[in-house]
Amino acid sequence: MALAHLLKVRAIAEARIKTDKISADILADLLRTNLLPEAYVPAKETREAKNVLRQRMFFVRVQTMVKNRIYAVLDRHPEIVPQAPDVSDLFGASGMEWLKQAVLPGEDNRLLASELDLLEMLRRKVSESDRVVKELAKRDSRVKLLRSIPGVGPFFPVLILYEIDDISRCFRGKVFHGRITKQGNKWLRWALVEAVQPAIRADGELYAYHQRVRSRKSANAAKVATARRLLTIVYRVLSQQRFYQREARQMRQSLTPAALVTS
Repeated sequence: MALAHLLKVRAIAEARIKTDKISADILADLLRTNLLPEAYVPAKETREAKNVLRQRMFFVRVQTMVKNRIYAVLDRHPEIVPQAPDVSDLFGASGMEWLKQAVLPGEDNRLLASELDLLEMLRRKVSESDRVVKELAKRDSRVKLLRSIPGVGPFFPVLILYEIDDISRCFRGKVFHGRITKQGNKWLRWALVEAVQPAIRADGELYAYHQRVRSRKSANAAKVATARRLLTIVYRVLSQQRFYQREARQMRQSLTPAALVTS
């Protein structure tokens, strides 16, 4: 049994007439002649772990949306905002205590209470999944290698490891596709983009690279370019089985694992 790579089966993708029978015949002919471009199929255990990790990411993203909705409710009442405690995180212990006791006029008081209930439920879900993440981290020594990369934190190394799975399937080399097509692994792309800000705060070389790109192009372009550089670091760490080394010259000479972007 083989799993066809949908984007690479051009005979079907570019066909003017598409039916199940025609597609099946084309796939059978390609398989018979060993011309079928196959997609990578990870092991069952890996697929199950990825589902858990992706669900956690979903909870985190929804949690961010809920926080933004709470800010929107508060912004409708500027007379209330000055009463908030002077804390760096409104959703920390002190901030949450104030939010629960805050009294807003009209229906916004009920809306705020509802959003806070949803936020606490999501936090419980994230906390429950964190136990699974810790268990997955204990199983693989490569997690410690990835933890040496600035900006990845405790969760991203596990996610990156399971999304990539077998690093040997990724080839070294430069491949130019022009603008970003977003045909690659969206979970891996999201994790690396999210890691950019903590990475440039922790690593001087990455910060300098980020600033150079930003001065020539834009803040968004700098973030994407730095995420790409982090991907290169991930490839080197996993393929060479070593901790990250902060060497500017080494990074300038590094090649991009293009397969990670397009697989």
